Amino acid sequence: MKKLLFIRYLSLALPTVSVLLVVSAPTLARAGLRAYAAHPLFECVGLDRTFYGPMTREAFAGMAAQVPPSFRFVMKGLESSTVAVFPKHPRYGAEAGQPNPRFLDARAVSEELVRPAIDGLCSIGDRVGFGPPSVP
Repeated sequence: MKKLLFIRYLSLALPTVSVLLVVSAPTLARAGLRAYAAHPLFECVGLDRTFYGPMTREAFAGMAAQVPPSFRFVMKGLESSTVAVFPKHPRYGAEAGQPNPRFLDARAVSEELVRPAIDGLCSIGDRVGFGPPSVP
């Protein structure tokens, strides 16, 4: 049996508009971002991945190569610079519950997120937006 992925699009401009896109799992695995960007309603994608760690210029450029020039990317800020106190969770090890010395460190954000994103994504124009992480 073929596995399907359902992507629901909700318009902020037209709150009554809702579109359901059905993509097979093999298509998504093979075409991924390219398949998503090919849909006329999907002009932007959010990159949660940037919250968990830096991405290279090459990784951003690889994504830019899969989408049309008008496509946009919005990414979360790095967790290492946006969390004031590390959550008390095993994944943080010895840092769990401790203040984050890199909280709002502009240099780290610039070097580890902004510069690689701009270098990798912006060869064709204004394609990048940065947003704060979700509030738990």
